[in-house]
Amino acid sequence: MARIEVLPGQTPAEASGYEYIPSQAAAIVFLILFTLSALVHVAQGIRGKYWIVFPTLVTGALGRYPLFLSVDIC
Repeated sequence: MARIEVLPGQTPAEASGYEYIPSQAAAIVFLILFTLSALVHVAQGIRGKYWIVFPTLVTGALGRYPLFLSVDIC
């Protein structure tokens, strides 16, 4: 991920071009919430013998977690 060059008199949000700076804390909170939701769905799938839940969760997890881990945190 490219670093943002902040010129004198600019805020990091202005230098980004999007006027937005992502929050690491928010990313971690939502990752935890996503994981808890997945665990609840697994428990419900086991309890209700609803086996279609598992391929759906595996596909979703394989798509989400590597993206989070690949982010360059400044």
